[in-house]
Amino acid sequence: MLPRESEGSKFELYNTLLNLTEFSVSAKNEVEFLNEVLRMLTDTGRVEGALVVDKKLNIKFLYSKVDKHKVSPEEYTSLIKIASEDDNDFNLQIMKALKYKKIYIQNNTEKLSSGKIVELRKKYHLGSWCIIPIIKKDRDIGAIILISKHTDSFDKEFYKLLNIIKKQITLILNVLEKNKFHNMILSALDVGFDFVIIMDKKLNMVYSNKVLRDFSGYSKDEIIGEHHSMLHKFKENSEIKEKLYDKLLKGEPFSGVLPMVKKDGTINDFISTIIPYKINGKVEYYIFVSKQLSNEEKLIEELDRILHYDKLTDLPSYNSFLESLKKIIQRATTQKLKGAIAVINPISFKSVNEAFGFDIGNKLLKVIATRLKESVFQYDMVAKLESDRFGLILRDLKYEENVVIALSRIIEHLKKPYQIDGKLIHLSFNIGISLYPKDGQDARELINKARVALTEAKEKGENQIGFFRKNFELTAKKILNLKSQLHKALKNKEFVPYFQPYVDGKGNIVGAESLLRWKKVNGIVPPMDFIPYLEQTDLIKQVELQVLENVIKVTKTLKKRLPISVNMSAKSLRYTSLFENIMDKINKHEIDPSLIKIEIVERSIIDNFHNLNYLMEKFKAKGIQFAIDDFGTGYSSLSYLSKLKVESIKIDISFVKDLTR
Repeated sequence: MLPRESEGSKFELYNTLLNLTEFSVSAKNEVEFLNEVLRMLTDTGRVEGALVVDKKLNIKFLYSKVDKHKVSPEEYTSLIKIASEDDNDFNLQIMKALKYKKIYIQNNTEKLSSGKIVELRKKYHLGSWCIIPIIKKDRDIGAIILISKHTDSFDKEFYKLLNIIKKQITLILNVLEKNKFHNMILSALDVGFDFVIIMDKKLNMVYSNKVLRDFSGYSKDEIIGEHHSMLHKFKENSEIKEKLYDKLLKGEPFSGVLPMVKKDGTINDFISTIIPYKINGKVEYYIFVSKQLSNEEKLIEELDRILHYDKLTDLPSYNSFLESLKKIIQRATTQKLKGAIAVINPISFKSVNEAFGFDIGNKLLKVIATRLKESVFQYDMVAKLESDRFGLILRDLKYEENVVIALSRIIEHLKKPYQIDGKLIHLSFNIGISLYPKDGQDARELINKARVALTEAKEKGENQIGFFRKNFELTAKKILNLKSQLHKALKNKEFVPYFQPYVDGKGNIVGAESLLRWKKVNGIVPPMDFIPYLEQTDLIKQVELQVLENVIKVTKTLKKRLPISVNMSAKSLRYTSLFENIMDKINKHEIDPSLIKIEIVERSIIDNFHNLNYLMEKFKAKGIQFAIDDFGTGYSSLSYLSKLKVESIKIDISFVKDLTR
């Protein structure tokens, strides 16, 4: 057990919170900050060592106390290596911390016996450990691992404080990241090929980059505080001047060709963009960017490729993937379409580079890219996200479960052996999937959810597909299996009519309704277990015609003339040859057409009113009547009844049950 010096170490932990904030002000970069975090956490007295590992469990930084129990950096490296190669509690908790972005604590390693954990405990003085995920810009980038030689080192109070520290680390890392890019942008502005000016709301110049000063011949002191007209003269082109000021006065961006006057009086034309910068809704500054016109089109084309395409595979890059996904989701939302986002990762690709070199590794990535493009439709999108990961957008899925078929086919194609420069290379893959709209409608969120699903795929093994919704795969496979069985059932004529008689006021049977049933060897399948899925496919048309023929045969065998009604789905009613098919079957078996009645549901009327009315008239001319089934459960418009050629309606009980009240 940890000695009762915990009050002192608790104070140290509170002190760490304060020191973290203070140090973040002076920290130059992420490396310096995380190293200091390890030192501060180790100095709380709770732990002997602290490490930062990335998502692949490579040690990035470590810190250990100098005492007789000190574990050397080499031993820590060995510890993590052993842990990552074995499916033990230590490894699993690190993976869970990364996946769920939560702190995991193991307070007593003596209770663990899986894998090599016993050996690790003895060799490296493992009494307890704590794993803190490191999150930056809503993405997990690794974890901090705290190791103590004592058991029960991390109590509830310590856990609460660590959660606060975790949030503090995330906040500071995001600030450092923002500052890093801010400094990079400033450097790029100073040495880039753009001319950059920032003007205040009176169009006085408050900033200019070095490239502009070098080109114009003016010094910084000569530019700052002067009106922009010092550089831009409009004597010969008052029209462009008028357009420029009109846009700026309205607070709108301006784009066009502007003349720039150098200090020596020479004039050059530049393609320029001026963007108003608003604070609290009011324009306070203008950002002015210009480029010289020479070779402009070629430059723009080259820039577009750099920004939007991966140089190696010529696939769209992450930014292009993200922007395209935003547009696809927007269209899918308005048109109520479904789709999927996949993140595809070759397993242990690093070992290919180590074994054969980066040249073969790069060629292999190009072949993977080609196979992916071969595996999808032209309107789908394949992209190169980062390092060895690929992205995929499967658009306009008719049914969500179809994604299982598509991705299984893709994995089969990807895992075939690769022949690169005489080397035969075998690769396995994992795919993580999220679906829109059910898993979300934000592009970045869906990509991140696909990455989470990729972790699940890795846990399942090689050539596996992971889904963000854990129960989706089971449900999808169940539906796909059912649809496969429906095809066989149609072929084997397992769909049969069951008859439900209807009677008049005196109790006499005056007709019957045929009800669709699926008769299997082991019993009858309940209608709701298969009809909704049957209606999703075109099989419903063939099944209803097959059942109709059975009804006609039964009608012919009856001693008494009884009309029998058959149900027709909305899909069957849109079938162009429905009238001819039904009349062919009636004529084939030589029955009176008036003995057949067709029942339809209300939603069929709404979706297909004019065509349906025409179809009814054709059937009515042959003596076949129509009825509306379950009236009152849908739109229940009486105006439709007056316009449709229906002979009867079947009123649903929900429509009339409260009439007496």
